Amino acid sequence: MRWVLVLLLLATLVVLGAFGRAGSPKPPPNITLLSFAGVQQGGSGTYCWQSVCVDMVGVVFASQPLVVAAGEVVRLDFSKLGRLAHAEYQLYRYERAVNQLGVRGEQLILPVEQSAVKQGTLPREPIASIWLDVPPGRYVLTVFATAGADSHHARGDTTQGFNLEVGPGAATAGPVPPGRRGENCRP
Repeated sequence: MRWVLVLLLLATLVVLGAFGRAGSPKPPPNITLLSFAGVQQGGSGTYCWQSVCVDMVGVVFASQPLVVAAGEVVRLDFSKLGRLAHAEYQLYRYERAVNQLGVRGEQLILPVEQSAVKQGTLPREPIASIWLDVPPGRYVLTVFATAGADSHHARGDTTQGFNLEVGPGAATAGPVPPGRRGENCRP
């Protein structure tokens, strides 16, 4: 009788272990930041994805900044998330943030009085652009996105962070942001 109970207990643990691994929820896919200098994957912050919610104290982002030029238009690739229902961003000065070395890079903790130097709502497109019309310096870009359900992606939301170093000058001639056309035209 003992052996039967032991075998039954072991079989139960094996079955539960197999289902636990196969059914474990995955975090949301990364949002990708694209610039003339390269790419950076978003670091994860608070999210609710596949019916699982995870609260973070801050937003994790890459320990090395992506160097971009002042006035550059960077792009966010949301395509791995699925159909966007909403997306917004905030850009913060890095120097004013309190930072802690984290396991997966740096974890940003913004003081309550910290306010964004730039923020806005993004179009519900797979690729969205942000014009970096800010002075040179270190910045953290946080992005919040809500993705709707479709046949390949689960519904959920995610906050992700990016580490940027904005340098002087324009990188190359890129698309002119809306509302800025004609400023540099000569008669």
